[in-house]
Amino acid sequence: MASLTAAVSANQTGRDVDDAETMQNTQSMDHMEDQASNLETEGERHDTREVLNESQKVLQNMKREEGMDAALEQAKGVFLVPDFGRGAFVFGGRGGQGVVLTKQGGDWNGPAFFNFGAVSAGAQGGVAAGEVAMLLMTDKAVESFKQDHNFALNADAGLTLLDWSNAAQGSYGKGDVLFWSSTEGLFAGGAISVSDVFADDEANQEYYTRATTVEAILEGEVEDDSEDAGALKTMLP
Repeated sequence: MASLTAAVSANQTGRDVDDAETMQNTQSMDHMEDQASNLETEGERHDTREVLNESQKVLQNMKREEGMDAALEQAKGVFLVPDFGRGAFVFGGRGGQGVVLTKQGGDWNGPAFFNFGAVSAGAQGGVAAGEVAMLLMTDKAVESFKQDHNFALNADAGLTLLDWSNAAQGSYGKGDVLFWSSTEGLFAGGAISVSDVFADDEANQEYYTRATTVEAILEGEVEDDSEDAGALKTMLP
């Protein structure tokens, strides 16, 4: 009987050791997964910071244009896209990622990360333009970016989009959106249409480290004291 009891005790001890090892291995795997998740998050936040840094360069190039400072002074918002068409910054696999900032009471709110699918200009169809920017000159244009679904910026949406190279001649007060590109003469006077614009929820969540809405961001309800965003805002009038 004593031998049987000892055997049962030994078997139980063996099972306890196996259970402990299994639990330890599971905890180790969970820790590794958490580390991988944290690394992925840091990488994604690096991408959003890179978009902000590159957006500063877009703004610098814009401000070289005669009359741009005055237009920015009147603008109610801006959409800065560092590299449209070549996919340098990828959230969702689209090639038109950028940041939107809006002006409220003299202060700039944002950034909110957006993306868009295509730009067309008259008969030219889709174009890839490198650096592009949109000056949002009216409340109606700004409100377009507070939607929860995909939208377009064009005449069908009740918006007038003007090419900066033409609007700079004095007519930009008539447009809801001024479209600037680093590629001179890109639109050749064609009617501009921007399609499939949408909030980049993944980028916004990674940047602000929590779920939020673009409406809350653009209305100044979400604080952001990062140096990258601060540097960009100081460049805006």
